[in-house]
Amino acid sequence: MKFRYEEDGNRLAVVLPGKMQYRFDFLNAITELIEKASPDNLKEISIVCEPGALYDKMTKAYLFNVLISLTKKKKVVWNPALESIIAPNIHKKSGSQFTPVDMLQLCVDEKLDYYVFENNGSVSVPVDEMSKLLVEKNAILNAEEVKEFLSTTIGEIFSNCFLHSNQDEAFFMYDILHESSKFYLCVNIIDYGTTLVHNVKEYFKDSRKEYPDSAACFKWAVQRGTTTRAGSGGYGLATLIEYIRKAKGELYIFSGDAYYSLKKQREETGISAGYFDGTSVSFKVRLFESSQVMAYDTSRHQLITMSLDNI
Repeated sequence: MKFRYEEDGNRLAVVLPGKMQYRFDFLNAITELIEKASPDNLKEISIVCEPGALYDKMTKAYLFNVLISLTKKKKVVWNPALESIIAPNIHKKSGSQFTPVDMLQLCVDEKLDYYVFENNGSVSVPVDEMSKLLVEKNAILNAEEVKEFLSTTIGEIFSNCFLHSNQDEAFFMYDILHESSKFYLCVNIIDYGTTLVHNVKEYFKDSRKEYPDSAACFKWAVQRGTTTRAGSGGYGLATLIEYIRKAKGELYIFSGDAYYSLKKQREETGISAGYFDGTSVSFKVRLFESSQVMAYDTSRHQLITMSLDNI
């Protein structure tokens, strides 16, 4: 992305590249867009893309969601090329309109819905659908136990949107990706409330412990058992990471001016290109995985994986 301030800083011109994919680089660039759009004197954001630009559905939905959030603070103007890419294909819906997963439709359709949930109780349907999909479309030994683990884990991410962010609104989007003859489930959960970094820093300040920098906040927050909320077990992010690692997937979390990344079994925390006003959690997991089987060890309370050759 390219950025240029015009008219004495009252207008921000944004030029999107001709090709964007839903991965770390794109998500990181969005944090820069949000930060560039934050000055108080900025009145208008003008966003253009090249005619025929190629963006996958998750990229379009995520960009649309962020731009809609920016319209609450600034005037946002799109050029016709960008409007023609997003407007006919991406639709905002209430969480009550969430429907069961249709894999075939998602694979062949250019349209994608994203959902807004206004209370924690209404998220049970998508949580159940995502958990069921991950269990039914992969090799699982004790399906009910694994499904319960996944439901608790994904549900906790939604709960964080309402309980940690001081917001009553969470956004959810997902897609089925077909890449190199393999299928993947890609999920994103967003809130635009108090950031993870802010909450951790406030917790350390109140506890009179050593004050962490932003990247260190993430390192602390993703550990099992750590939480800024009294009475919580602190297993949300830690158990999600446990699952993504076992499933050999990808996980990207952006909040405030920092990020957490898990890709190819490698963890990384760092300072993002800009600032995300809230928290964005994205993960990608393969479906129809044929190299391993997953189970939940009820005695050790953790996921385990085994090679199919050993069964």
